[in-house]
Amino acid sequence: DVSCNCKLKCSQNVSKDERKCMFEKFWEIGSFKRQNAFICGLVQRNEIKQRRPRKEGGLLRGGSNKYFLKSETGISVPVCKRYFLQTFCLSDGRVTRALKKSIAGNSPGEDLRGRKGCPSRKIPDDETNYVIEHIGSFTCYESHYTRVQNPNRKYLSDSLNIRKMYSLYIEKCKSVGRIPVKENYYRKVFNTKFNLHFYVPKKDTCKKCDTFKIKNSNPELNEVEKKQLQVDHEVHLRKAELARSCMKEDANSAKTNPETYVCSIDLQKALPFPVLSVSDAYYKRNLYCYNFGIHDMEKDLGYFYVWDETKGSRGAQELSSCLIKHLKTQANNNKKVLIYRGPCTGQNRNIKMTLALMRFIQSDETNIEVLDQKFLVSGHSFLPNDSDFGSVESAAKKKRFVPTSTLVQYHVDLSPHQKVYIV
Repeated sequence: DVSCNCKLKCSQNVSKDERKCMFEKFWEIGSFKRQNAFICGLVQRNEIKQRRPRKEGGLLRGGSNKYFLKSETGISVPVCKRYFLQTFCLSDGRVTRALKKSIAGNSPGEDLRGRKGCPSRKIPDDETNYVIEHIGSFTCYESHYTRVQNPNRKYLSDSLNIRKMYSLYIEKCKSVGRIPVKENYYRKVFNTKFNLHFYVPKKDTCKKCDTFKIKNSNPELNEVEKKQLQVDHEVHLRKAELARSCMKEDANSAKTNPETYVCSIDLQKALPFPVLSVSDAYYKRNLYCYNFGIHDMEKDLGYFYVWDETKGSRGAQELSSCLIKHLKTQANNNKKVLIYRGPCTGQNRNIKMTLALMRFIQSDETNIEVLDQKFLVSGHSFLPNDSDFGSVESAAKKKRFVPTSTLVQYHVDLSPHQKVYIV
């Protein structure tokens, strides 16, 4: 509502319901041109009857305007300009422009916004396409863990960022004689035209724990259902804690019992080789090497079995062959072997790995009598191997050039001095 204190007493002559009805009828017209014609029909233009003397060069008013609101009975009620504008929720500029065209004998006008053609400051499509082409030239890959939740998301190398990509873009523009766009526009294209992220290694979260947390926050659940969720979550956490307690007990027993060998196994994420800082390396596909880690819990010593993707894949066959080779050299004289691992089905928890180990202990190549595989709870499977891999990955970030050409020497160079690994 508008509190009008003018001499026309607008709020007393026009009720609130009448103003609402006028407002709805005006905006039901729809057409911008017809709305302007309607506005001009409610404004009466009067010529100036008497002018006061002014200084030379001063602007002279062409006339005065009187504003009216037409009621349902057809009576035109005079109102002030403020009351008129707020009744229809109009700006002063729109009414002024419509009246100027009407006074000049022209049509009140259409909505010309966005019809002036290409703005002078707009970046040409050719420049935008060149930025898109440059961003698309970087090698990207899919994440193994978020493929289901984000099927279209891809990841760039964690050694890259938008600032570095823009620097490479400037170098490329200079080499071909183009004028580069601003960095903020480059960022805008990156954020709006692509679904790319820079991969930063983070600890995995437990899928079940996240599910319990989401369900528990549902306001539609009653107290009984929430209590059952809390019980299920507590059981899940106790299972995870029990598995970790068993791993600690077995690791301590291996130090006192010479006939028992306890180890944990895991596969590190694929590492690029070699690590180069040359700009051309960002546009090429790297050779990746695989590292299968076995951690001896008795000696607190990590073993790395390294190969590149041209020598083999990272499936159950390759991992089982590495594990059997390790058992032959490090645990062949032990009677009992305990192996802790994560719940990954494709690499660890599958029939191929089990059959390979069964064939090994049944052969005459070893003295092992019992081989026990133990799997930690999914989402809570932090192994000593993760600490080994973290040390290697931290060292890899600090090395931008590897002068050697062998993968073994590559991992030896990445191994920090405070920890010892056997590669």
